[in-house]
Amino acid sequence: MVELKDVVDFLDKEIQIESVSDRCQNGLQIQGKKDVNKIALSVDMSLNTIREAIKRQCDLIISHHALIWDPQKVLKGLLSRKIRILMKNDLSVYTAHLPLDVHKKYSHSKLMADELGLYGTNRLGKSEGEYYGFSGNIRKKMSLEEVKKMIDTKLNAKSRIYAYGTKEISSIGIVSGGGGFAVEEAAEKGMDCFITGEMKHSDLLAAKDLKLNVVLAGHYETEKLGMIKLSHSITKKFKIQCVFVES
Repeated sequence: MVELKDVVDFLDKEIQIESVSDRCQNGLQIQGKKDVNKIALSVDMSLNTIREAIKRQCDLIISHHALIWDPQKVLKGLLSRKIRILMKNDLSVYTAHLPLDVHKKYSHSKLMADELGLYGTNRLGKSEGEYYGFSGNIRKKMSLEEVKKMIDTKLNAKSRIYAYGTKEISSIGIVSGGGGFAVEEAAEKGMDCFITGEMKHSDLLAAKDLKLNVVLAGHYETEKLGMIKLSHSITKKFKIQCVFVES
């Protein structure tokens, strides 16, 4: 058992929660019971996430995507429904969004690069002074289909490929989630392939114009690794059980 305050203080410092501005309040969003015996980690704050956390008798949910985004003048609809369930069950909610995306240890993009065995990695995907992705090289050239197969295996994804560039892949750029904003940068840096979760139609057209291969592996699938890594750090620090729940 550990006090909620101790977990929050650790997370605030570990994730550097104030390191980057965001459209949601990162950190503690809902304060529940004082003591924490078990923690659920998830990508999203869906109803399924909340129900699964309750089913597993968790006291705290740590989610990548926030429960509350822009300041709310009125709590209504689905948001009100979620908050009522959380309050009824005395369940706390902590959000780690953009600070996790840019973190050197917990970045989904960096962890994906590690999973794919990239070497010579560099930062990629600069936006408002922060880098959200990584680029690197693969040790043996692959076809785009082989890259897709590797990604699907590593991330348990069902990715889509857009063969707009070279047939042989030796360099890869990665930005988790919605990384379409980094397409031009990836092309300028000579990437053969760009991996992200999802992108706007206009960004996909830009990739086509720039002759850059694209793999869309799913927003959700590309943002699980950081949360799983974070769960290991919490368990090591506090010796309490953490579980990853699907949203």
